[in-house]
Amino acid sequence: MGVCVHTCPCTRTLLAAMQGKLEGLAPTADPPFKAAEVAVKATALAGVCEPIMRTPKPLPKVEPAPAEEAKADAPPAEGAEAAEGAAAAEPAAAAEPAPSAPDNMDVD
Repeated sequence: MGVCVHTCPCTRTLLAAMQGKLEGLAPTADPPFKAAEVAVKATALAGVCEPIMRTPKPLPKVEPAPAEEAKADAPPAEGAEAAEGAAAAEPAAAAEPAPSAPDNMDVD
């Protein structure tokens, strides 16, 4: 990665210098550099940066949640029993179907 960080700005300044040489030149004058020189620089830059760009991202680490396992093994407290009863009532309310929109609605 350090090589790419150093190579990219160097290549950018070199290309800016080459473009500056071309801007001040008459259209009929010989160019100050050849296209092969630009192609060599482009190939060198691609050789440095392509492996970095093609490296796949690492997969995220999946860690088991030890806190959930500890809660399942521990006996429930007195206050937890009331919370579990309230939690059991919520899924029953959520199981009721929501009213759906009529099928004959006009949509613009």
